[in-house]
Amino acid sequence: MKKWDVVVIGAGPAGSFAAKVAAENGCQVLLLEEHHAVGQPRHGTGWLLGTDFTEELIKPLKGKIPVQKVYAFHIYDADSGTAVVKAEDTGWGGYLVKRQLFDREIALMALEAGAKISLATKVVDLIREGDQIVGVKTNSKRLPEIRAGVVICADGIRSLHSGFAQRELLKGKEEGYAAGILMELVGVKEVKPGIIEGYQSADKTISGRNLWTHSSNSCLITFPHINIFWDLKQREDNLLSKKIRDAQPLQINGYYMREEMGRFCERVVDKGLIFVGDASGNSGIIHGMISAYYGAMVTAEAAKEKDMGSLMEYERMLKASDIYRYPYRWRTIRGEIGSFAETMERMKEIQL
Repeated sequence: MKKWDVVVIGAGPAGSFAAKVAAENGCQVLLLEEHHAVGQPRHGTGWLLGTDFTEELIKPLKGKIPVQKVYAFHIYDADSGTAVVKAEDTGWGGYLVKRQLFDREIALMALEAGAKISLATKVVDLIREGDQIVGVKTNSKRLPEIRAGVVICADGIRSLHSGFAQRELLKGKEEGYAAGILMELVGVKEVKPGIIEGYQSADKTISGRNLWTHSSNSCLITFPHINIFWDLKQREDNLLSKKIRDAQPLQINGYYMREEMGRFCERVVDKGLIFVGDASGNSGIIHGMISAYYGAMVTAEAAKEKDMGSLMEYERMLKASDIYRYPYRWRTIRGEIGSFAETMERMKEIQL
């Protein structure tokens, strides 16, 4: 049985980026993805917050995948139709990308760096020797057990709810989660590409809805369940209904959200195991990929020195970082900071 320097669980942006960075730094890396295709099903709206890291990341992707610059975020009173907030981009806007294409390109970067990938390979357990994690067990007959010097867990928000992060980090701590659907709509009226729209209303089915406008004929929006979408399409009493009245769904995927989104776990390292991306408690593609960079750099050094105790440096590095100081806590922006624009101004200062 071959022993890998690093096994990464999950080929989302954080997992694939961790695999890329570890491979570039001399590690033999195996990336495991439970689905049959990277990027499927689609997860998230595809918003890359505006940072220097984002600008460097997007350069090689332009021309390969659709990339929409974000110009502004507008919040409307859905009942009156008036704009109550117009936050114009001053460098924080970043980009909207199609997640299924973006995820594929980051995974391709990992492969080009020398990492290997195994699709349709779900990790079902961790292998321990004493208190040290030394590999993973999978559902694959071809690769039932895989040994590794370090396991990087990047299997997303569900890791916190019912996966390895829940078992290893939270250890039974109960937290709140919300599930719903992410829809891609075509035919939404009077939207401009690159302007993200938010809606507020006394009606809870409308309040908090956002239109992520990727192009003139493609918007993403979330709902707790599909019936709310069909009901809103029939209404005449609010701006959102007027915009989506003639819209048709092109894709429907599920999403899962932590009520305390963006709050890092107090611990993100165990013996031979680290957590990056949403599995570490943070939220947002850019925050997740930066956490993956830190984790992969520390992992590569630990593998080279054969010193697994040095993995704790990742936790120290993360807690001293800009992404820890400025977490992506979308749902609590107004209550914690006061304004969307001020929050994004802080975010654009994020550096590695």
